[in-house]
Parts: sequence; C-alpha cells; structure tokens
Amino acid sequence: MREHGTILDATLRVYQQLAEHSPDAVGKGILPWTYAVTRAAHNAGVLIDAGTDSGGLVSPKQPKAGAAIVEEMVLLVNQCGFTPEAAIHAATQVSAMAVGQSSQRGTIAPGMAADLVVLSADPVAEIRNVRKVVEVMKNGKTFRPAENP
Repeated sequence: MREHGTILDATLRVYQQLAEHSPDAVGKGILPWTYAVTRAAHNAGVLIDAGTDSGGLVSPKQPKAGAAIVEEMVLLVNQCGFTPEAAIHAATQVSAMAVGQSSQRGTIAPGMAADLVVLSADPVAEIRNVRKVVEVMKNGKTFRPAENP
C-alpha cells in the first residue's frame, strides 16, 4: 500500500459502533483486529485517512453527525498509536487526498480553500480538544457554534 500510495480508510468508528451493539458477534474479533491492522499499516508508513462513513453534517435527523470525525481521531490516537498531530493530518490532508481534493483542501496554503476550525484548546495536548470549537470559517464565511462543548 505504501509503495503504491494507497490510502487506508480504516473507519474505526463503524466497527466500534458494531461492537457496542453486538459485542459477542463483533467485539471479540473484528474490533481488535481493525485496531491492530490500522496500527501496523501506520507503523509501516501507509497513509491512513480519518474515515467515518458519515456525511459529517449536522441535521435534524443526525444532530451530532459532525462529531463522527472527532470520534475517529480519538480512536486513531487511543487505539492505533497515532500522535494527535498524525490524527489531525489523517483528518485533513490525507482525507482530502482520499477524495481527490488535495489540490484545493486539506492544508493551509496560498490558493487553498480557506476552510478552518478555530479551537479554544490545543488538540496536540489532547486530541479531544478538537471538540472545543470557537468558530469555523467555510467558503469565506465565519460561523460560531451556539455553545462550546
């Protein structure tokens, strides 16, 4: 995978949710195996994106859908040996690469889309701090959440 530039979309959160709903069927095998494979691929230098199988958007039907990426990043750090920086990289630059958007998104650089999340705490110190959103800049507009978690 590393030699070919193939990106692993681990979607750890999906397997975690399956294990929570069916611990006897899923939790005994697939969840630990998924963590181990993701950890081994990461250690081998394979690019891994922070996949969630979620649209990531908040709607009346899914009021916390945007939190899926945070949960995925926490699993990458806590279960697969990623540093917080590596999990952020997986959720930004590598995810943009995985969907063919790396020329427009995923990094902060001249000519890139100015989509940014401003946080009130350092996510490198604690990956869960990515939940502490002060504001979001998307397509040239600034949005502030009603309340910070």
